[in-house]
Amino acid sequence: MSKILVIDDDVTVRKICAGVLKRKGYRVLTASGGEDGLKILKETVIKIVVLDLTMPRVTGLEVLKEIRELSKKVFVIILTGTEITEDIKKLMDDSTYIMSKGDGMASLLAKIDEIIEK
Repeated sequence: MSKILVIDDDVTVRKICAGVLKRKGYRVLTASGGEDGLKILKETVIKIVVLDLTMPRVTGLEVLKEIRELSKKVFVIILTGTEITEDIKKLMDDSTYIMSKGDGMASLLAKIDEIIEK
């Protein structure tokens, strides 16, 4: 089963995402910030990263840049409640998706299922 990494500084979002994904049968790792997430990415083969953009110290944009330097094969789903900037749009490719946190877990699960089926 593919591993999914959830990087979000909001403990509630992290727990909800991880719980729902685990119940669906996915192997899930979590990180409370960009630094921890990047450490996990360097040590573990991850298929999908669910990434918050607005985090202290290491932002989601910085994490996305580092992910793209490490691998073009990691799929990234950006979960955000903020506007998507030009800096983020420049890093967009066929393996990067943007979703609003307001879209809910059903939409996130549908996108993950779609990615896994590819």
